[in-house]
Amino acid sequence: MKLRKIFITISILLFLYGVIGFFYIPIIINREISNYIQKQLEERVVSLKSSFNPFLFTIEIENLIIKDKKLKNLFSLKSLFIDTKVVDLLNRKLSIKKLKIEEPTLYIFRDKNGINITDIYKKLTTESDNNSTSSSFNFFLKEGILKNAKILIEDRSSEKPFFLKIDKINYRVENFNTIGEFFNNRLKLNIADKGYLEINNSFSLNKIALNGHLSIKNIDLEKLNPYFRDYLNIDVKGSSDINIFFRVEENNLFIENSFIKLNRATFIREREKPMTLKNLKINNINLSTKNKNITIDNIKLQSSNINFFQNGDKNSFSNLIREKNSSKE
Repeated sequence: MKLRKIFITISILLFLYGVIGFFYIPIIINREISNYIQKQLEERVVSLKSSFNPFLFTIEIENLIIKDKKLKNLFSLKSLFIDTKVVDLLNRKLSIKKLKIEEPTLYIFRDKNGINITDIYKKLTTESDNNSTSSSFNFFLKEGILKNAKILIEDRSSEKPFFLKIDKINYRVENFNTIGEFFNNRLKLNIADKGYLEINNSFSLNKIALNGHLSIKNIDLEKLNPYFRDYLNIDVKGSSDINIFFRVEENNLFIENSFIKLNRATFIREREKPMTLKNLKINNINLSTKNKNITIDNIKLQSSNINFFQNGDKNSFSNLIREKNSSKE
């Protein structure tokens, strides 16, 4: 009889625990996220769905959409999944088995009034400074995944609008920790439609040591011209490849056995073409900020053409760098 009562009591408690976890906790999560974004960041949540598994201690947030005061898109994501290890809290460890973020999109807009995310960044950093207290908790993340992220940049601060899409951003981190042990990172993304960037590195927070590989392939330089028009008086057509092996040790940067390549590059200024290059490759670049030296094994130049023209006091290569507040030529 006693066993039957114990069994019924445990069953009722588990049932109530499950009901609270599955149905009530998601309501609290939705409310707290919405209140934080609306009150602290002064932005609007227009879509949000969350779920919680009280037995597996997993949290999932889906279809989150955040808009600014003018109802312009600011941030969205398809899903955020967190698998925690609550038992580690007893050992003063904040431990997460898996953190997976799918298809987040960040919208960055710039006009004459500034950048839309500047105020949010200031609020977040101010709050972080105000809440910063010494803690003996260590943070561990066994596996972190960022899948198919996207950044959409729109700049309307100058005469010609500038648009840039950085998409297919995939990031993976393993064994991230705050105790100084090395953890592995891998980042991949596309830039300007055809551009490709990949970084593989191992990193340590406390030892300030980093090593990795930066690879940028087939960047369409013409796509980047609108951004550089505020700084340069020349446009460039063509593509570029960059391959860099790097190390950072004790605040010193080391670059080894790297190269930079320009493919079919054409420099355009005032409808003239002062320089065209079929192929330019700078091979075996080695740099050390510790020893303050840089070495280059060789430079290969194929089928170059230089056209010099004079127009009054100006020539093909004068005033390539645009002065601040100068008018468009």
